[in-house]
Amino acid sequence: MKPWKHWTPEEDAILLAASPETTCLELMPLLPGRDKRAIERRRRALGRETVIRLWTLEEDEKLLHWLGLGMTMRRIADELGRTEAAIRTREAVLTKDTGWVPPKRDPWADLPANAFEDIKVSADPAIQLSKPQDRTLAGVGTQMLVG
Repeated sequence: MKPWKHWTPEEDAILLAASPETTCLELMPLLPGRDKRAIERRRRALGRETVIRLWTLEEDEKLLHWLGLGMTMRRIADELGRTEAAIRTREAVLTKDTGWVPPKRDPWADLPANAFEDIKVSADPAIQLSKPQDRTLAGVGTQMLVG
């Protein structure tokens, strides 16, 4: 953990000069050694909190679309310029209001149809099975027949 240091008058001047619409991420390069959380706390202490941006209809549509595609929260947050917590909260609000549920993404859907055709699996414990060798597609939790 970094040692705590006092805020300088120059740093406070930068925060006071910045408009309320300026994000903490935009202020970080101007305040070396300060992280986003520290800047947010100091802005609150100075009475210069950031303006809360309301969600637009376009952002809601993009969020639901990207969730349906299986995009990660981090990537959606980067695309919309919001935090991951804001994305999760908005998803909860939208799904509660509309009853929409993001579809489950099939992890095997991207594989070719014949990816597993040469693999033989047996439920008979008498048959000798071994772990696959050098099989990238079949090696996920499966066993193959020897020979």
